[in-house]
Amino acid sequence: DYQALLREHGLYACWSTPIFDTDGGLLGTVDLYFDAPGKPGDFDQRVLAMATRIARIAIERFNEEQLIRKLQLAVDQNPNSIVITNTRAEIEYVNEAFERQTGYTLDEVRGRNPSILQSGLTPDERYRALWAALSRGETWQGELINRRRNGEVFVENEIFSPIRQADGTVTHYLCIKEDVTGKKLDAAELEQHRHHLEELVAERTAELVLAKEQAEA
Repeated sequence: DYQALLREHGLYACWSTPIFDTDGGLLGTVDLYFDAPGKPGDFDQRVLAMATRIARIAIERFNEEQLIRKLQLAVDQNPNSIVITNTRAEIEYVNEAFERQTGYTLDEVRGRNPSILQSGLTPDERYRALWAALSRGETWQGELINRRRNGEVFVENEIFSPIRQADGTVTHYLCIKEDVTGKKLDAAELEQHRHHLEELVAERTAELVLAKEQAEA
């Protein structure tokens, strides 16, 4: 269907080779056009084979970089604090939410232990349970009472999980932290209101009982 168009541009033959990814999926094609009918020679075929390999590497690298960029944006813009440490518990990465919530920048905490946030108010057995789970390669979740750079105490619900390589080796730890200070204050205030309401109901009930007894008398 395109022969007339191709001949208009002086093209009379095409040799096309598929570009497959490592899983056998088709990424595209490399096409070699000729100004006369015929097949490519040995040199042309070697050039095509080399160009196909280079194109596969370039396309896969581009796709990987795009995926990494999407993941990086998802982590950077996550509303929860995200911390990544190595197995020596040295911080290698924190996102913007961590910097906002703690007051520490990445440059200030890189290479340091997350214990810089400890307030001394979290029970020691909670930390022991955390490290026992990570040493077994398991995920741990719980509340830790931490301290911001300005000295303000806050409560975080934290999820720790090991990061494994393809061979199963744990090389890093990931922590996702949600500041639940506001939620806990709201819950405490709601509980206080509930108790106050119960006291009012009990007081009113007693008044009604007294009034009833007085009326009967």
